[in-house]
Amino acid sequence: MRRDATTGALDAVDLATGGRDATFASLLDFRLEPRRRRSITERTLAEHPGGIPRHEIEAIGAGLDAGATILAVLSTGATATVLADAAARCGGRLIADEPVEGQALAQVGSRLRAIVNSVS
Repeated sequence: MRRDATTGALDAVDLATGGRDATFASLLDFRLEPRRRRSITERTLAEHPGGIPRHEIEAIGAGLDAGATILAVLSTGATATVLADAAARCGGRLIADEPVEGQALAQVGSRLRAIVNSVS
């Protein structure tokens, strides 16, 4: 999820909206293709099984400043170090690494909102 630095528009991708084989391609398109980013955002904001509800996406996005981006990942393994290193290489930082109850981002939306609001 990101808030455009120029327009302030919210862009979001929820990989639950794509097929298993489209995950990496969707992330690349979201990052590199502005026209595809808009269609991916529209698909993400539409209600879909297992996805994050639109109201949660908008509430999390409301805490982002213009030009800010957030990547939320649920993992069952010890990937925080790898993600923290990758974020640092991109000029970002890890803002939370904690156990949560839930197996989908849609189940931890309130926690994501709290984290984003605490660092804004």
